[in-house]
Amino acid sequence: DVDQDPNHQPPPANAKKKKKKKKGGYVKVVKFVPTEEGFFKEGGVADDAVVFTGGSNWSLAWSPLVQRDEVKRGQAKAKGSGAGAHTLYLAVGPHPSARKLNRVNELHSGFGLIQIVRVRCDGPGKRIAEARVSYTVAHDGAVTWGLTWCPEALLEALRRAGKVAEDHPGLLAACLGNGDVCIYACPGHAAVHSRHADPAADSGGVPALDMKPVAKSEALRRRKAVPSCVAWCRRDPFDLLVVGCWDGSVGVLKCQVGKGGEAEGNENSPESSSPAAHLSLLSFYLADLQPITCITWLETFALDGSLRGESFATAGHSGTFKVWNARQPQALLLQRNIYSHKYITGLVECPHPEGFLISTSDGFISFIRKTSDGYGVSSGQMANNCLYSIDINDAFFAVTTMTGEVRVGHIMQTLHERVCFKSKYIAFQRCVASVSLGEDKVLEVEGTLPTMTEKKEDYHSPHQVHCFKTAWMPPMPGCDNLMGIAHGYGSGLVQLQLLERETCVKYMCNMRKLR
Repeated sequence: DVDQDPNHQPPPANAKKKKKKKKGGYVKVVKFVPTEEGFFKEGGVADDAVVFTGGSNWSLAWSPLVQRDEVKRGQAKAKGSGAGAHTLYLAVGPHPSARKLNRVNELHSGFGLIQIVRVRCDGPGKRIAEARVSYTVAHDGAVTWGLTWCPEALLEALRRAGKVAEDHPGLLAACLGNGDVCIYACPGHAAVHSRHADPAADSGGVPALDMKPVAKSEALRRRKAVPSCVAWCRRDPFDLLVVGCWDGSVGVLKCQVGKGGEAEGNENSPESSSPAAHLSLLSFYLADLQPITCITWLETFALDGSLRGESFATAGHSGTFKVWNARQPQALLLQRNIYSHKYITGLVECPHPEGFLISTSDGFISFIRKTSDGYGVSSGQMANNCLYSIDINDAFFAVTTMTGEVRVGHIMQTLHERVCFKSKYIAFQRCVASVSLGEDKVLEVEGTLPTMTEKKEDYHSPHQVHCFKTAWMPPMPGCDNLMGIAHGYGSGLVQLQLLERETCVKYMCNMRKLR
C-alpha cells in the first residue's frame, strides 16, 4: 500500500511546514520550503526539497537521462528564462522499515523495493517544481546494497536503435541482499502512469511494478558471496560490470546489451518489450581480506595509456587502496595502505587534477596522485567524526558524515598547487545540511530546512541521523550555474538541493580570506 498526494502544493514562504496526513504506506513525500533567506543567499543553496522513502537510504544513484520539455512558441516569454522544464530520475534503495537489522556478508531474502524518484526543475532560475516517487520496482532480495545506472552513451545508442523510448531513464544495475546482481530496464514516468491509470493511482498511490530483470546473475550467490557495491564501465563497448563483495572478493561480469532482439515483457511491466541483456561471470577472486565497500572504474587516471577503461580500483574496511586490471584476473597494478586501522568509506576518481579522493572513518579525506617517482598520498581532516561517502562533480566534491552533515568543497581550493592538502586548514567546509535528533524524538533538519516531527515509534534505529550516501545530479543543459545534489539519510529522508555555482565559489573565496 502506497499513499501519496498528487495534488500536493508547497506551503507559503512564511510557513515553517505543511504536511498532509497520510493513511500509511511504504512511500511518503514531504516538501519543505526554505525560511532562512540569508543562509540561502550566503551559502549558495538555490532550492531544497525532501522525499521520505520509509526506510534507511543506503544506496542511491542518478539516471544519466536529463529530459527537457519542448516550449511552444509564445510560452518562453511568459515563463521567463527558466522556460523548458528538466526531468531527472533518481534511484533509491531504502532498507525495509520492518527489518530492524541487516547483517553484512549474510544472505537476505524477502520483499524489497527500489524507488524511482522523478525530479522536475522548472520556472525562472530553475527551481525544484516537483520531487515525488514515480514508481517502485519490487524484488525478493530484501536489501539493495548498491545501485548504478548504465553510461549515458549506451543509453543514447539504445535510443537511436529504437530499443528504448525517448523518456527511458536507462538500465539500472542493482546488488541485492540475496546475492543476485540484476539489471532492470526502468521505464519513463509517462509509460508507467498511462498503463496504471487506475483509481488507486489517481488517489495518490504509487505504482509498484513487479518487473522481471532483463538480466540476472546468480554466480556470486553460488560462490557464497554477497555483493556490496557495483560499477558500470564507462568506456565503449560498455560491456563490463565490476562487483565488490562483503567477504572481500571481486567479480567481473560481462554484460551484453541489445543483442539477440528484445527481451520478453511481462504482465506488470509498463512496456511490452525491453532491450535484451545477458550477464556472465568472467572472473572471481579474493581482492581483500576485509569487506570491499567502494569500487570504481579508472577513466582518466591510468597506470598505462592502454589500460584506460580497463582497470578499476577497490577499497574498504582494510584501509587499503588497490588498482586491478579487469582483463587480467588477479593482476594487481597498484596498492597503497591509506590507514591500517581505519575504514575507507568512499572512493571517487578526480579528473583534474588526476587522482583519487578517498573518505575514511576518522573524518579525513585523502588524495592519491601521480608523482615523479611513483604515487603519493596526502591527507587532511574534513570532520571530527566518520565520513560515510564522497562524490565529485567537476571542480566540486561533497562528503557526508555519521552526524548527518553534508560538506561541500572546491577541489583546487582544497589542494595546493603541488597537489597536497593545506597544512593548517581545509579551504572550505561549508555544511549545507544537518540532521540531528532532539528531545522527544524530534528530528531536526538544520541549515536549510525547518524542524520536522514524527511519531516516537517511527524511530527504531540508532543510525537514523546518519547520511549514508550523496550523489551529484547530472548537469541540466542551459543551467550552467546550477549544481544539483541528493543526500540519503538513515531516517528515511532523501534531500534534494540546487546550489548556485558562482555563489558557492565566492563564498569559499571569502571563507579562505577570513581564515
